Amino acid sequence: MWIEQKPNGKFLFREKYRDQLTGKQKIISVTLDKDTRITRSQAQKILLSKISKSQHHASNTISPIVFSDLVSEWFQLYTKQVRSSTAYTVKGNVKLILEMIDPDILVSKYQLVISDQNLKP
Repeated sequence: MWIEQKPNGKFLFREKYRDQLTGKQKIISVTLDKDTRITRSQAQKILLSKISKSQHHASNTISPIVFSDLVSEWFQLYTKQVRSSTAYTVKGNVKLILEMIDPDILVSKYQLVISDQNLKP
């Protein structure tokens, strides 16, 4: 945790954490009036609760799904958004993709290395 003083005299308490969904580092902050030992501990508690809340939502959204199920769910939503002729054209492309990529692979475990191996002739 680090502290920055704002021009209006208040203090900005910041903390870095790694997002579970993206793997990127994010910064979360809280603003308090003073910079004392008590406000630092309050800020630390607030920041930890914000981080745990964001990580809790992230862990709830990840569920194991195989590639073919993901594609079929996406295609059902996609057909509602486009004309039937467009959906028909895309359906052929989806079939080609499902032939090139193993439909039983877990999406969470899919990597670019696997993609390169599957797509080379």
